Amino acid sequence: MTAQLQKSKLAFIGGGNMAAAIIGGLATKGIDKKNIFVSEPWEVNRNKMSEIGVRTTQSNIEASQDADLLVIAVKPQVAKAVCQELAGAWAQRSTTPLIISIAAGITLESLRGWLKLADGRVPHIIRVMPNTPALVGEGASGLYADESVSLSEKDLAAALLASVSKATEWVDREEHIDVVTGLSGSGPAYFFAMVEHLIESATNLGLSKGQATRLAKQTCLGAGKMLVESTEEPAQLRRNVTSPNGTTAAALESFEASGLKNIVDKAVKAATNRGEELGKTLGQGDGLRACCLSFSFFIRLPQVLQRYFPLITVVPTLARDAYETVGAERGGGGRVWVDEHNTYGRVHQLLVSRESDSDRHGRRRFQLMLAVFPFEQRVFVRPQAS
Repeated sequence: MTAQLQKSKLAFIGGGNMAAAIIGGLATKGIDKKNIFVSEPWEVNRNKMSEIGVRTTQSNIEASQDADLLVIAVKPQVAKAVCQELAGAWAQRSTTPLIISIAAGITLESLRGWLKLADGRVPHIIRVMPNTPALVGEGASGLYADESVSLSEKDLAAALLASVSKATEWVDREEHIDVVTGLSGSGPAYFFAMVEHLIESATNLGLSKGQATRLAKQTCLGAGKMLVESTEEPAQLRRNVTSPNGTTAAALESFEASGLKNIVDKAVKAATNRGEELGKTLGQGDGLRACCLSFSFFIRLPQVLQRYFPLITVVPTLARDAYETVGAERGGGGRVWVDEHNTYGRVHQLLVSRESDSDRHGRRRFQLMLAVFPFEQRVFVRPQAS
């Protein structure tokens, strides 16, 4: 833990799991909790942060006001709106905070554009890809910064991540952050899937689920500890436990025959490519504002669930049209959409939609598939008529 980090004022925009892990790690390392300010829209998360002893607010601007270092810990889909809000509020600041972004896929180019102040100043930005084992202090993080970032700023970022990561690796090219995403960012899920299938196989062969689960978990933990503590390469560790014509050899031959190497290679590439796609898509899009989802089945969505909608990738089309309007109509400011029959009311933005015919007034009409509603509005979704 560096002296610079000890005296820095830290702001977190977003108080989800990853932010909570980092903040918890900092707290255990002796950082003054009064120097940590978290902006989080969800009251449950704010309460958890308050229990740690850090300051909380619903306002991104308030949290960032005096920050020396600011962590953008929001979903990629809302990063643009958050960054532009912050940039607009920093015009009177003589200095800007060091920015650490853990928003997957969002490039430095996009972040610079969104965070650029009216006078042309751009904060120094570091991209980081942590992973979920940070929640138990066993994270692995990849970091990237260009030549605009100083060595002391890099040290500050590394110290921040070291509070929850056992491995912090700087990459030389920004695109390699997407490779880190495919390797360690998404990597825990690969091991979870492997353990899941081991448990299922052993259960099918007669062990109880409890027995299979305990044995599989400890096997994964023990193998991981051997990998970390041994000076031998993974291949040698594998050979050490593989007797010729033995049970392990039979299993590994089955892996090879099934194309395990190719399966892993394709999985890492798929995650890497998806990270690149996110950067391109979200860097060009309008981003998302606070919202609730609309589905074609009857369910009430509390406001707080808006934080998690980016995890949902398949949404049924609503049997509902919206028309585009501008200006002060229905209290709107700028470009908004309004539900044709006022079932859902004013729509801030169409996230996924397709344009249909103009309505009888000549207004452009869209079919809603996924829409953004005002944060304060509670949305009741009605069943789609069959």
